[in-house]
Amino acid sequence: MSTERRQLEDSNYIARRFVLYSLALKVGCGRIVLASLIRLRNNQKMALSQRRELAEIASSKR
Repeated sequence: MSTERRQLEDSNYIARRFVLYSLALKVGCGRIVLASLIRLRNNQKMALSQRRELAEIASSKR
């Protein structure tokens, strides 16, 4: 009886650890994805503003 209970507690512990680690991994991956999306958006904004500046320079030279 005690060995069965110990095995059950061990499997519960392992299952809880697995859930915690997988959740932490998902949160970590989510943060990485979010950071890369923010970086991509900022790069697009910067490229757009540079294009506008170049267009203004080109129109002023005409």
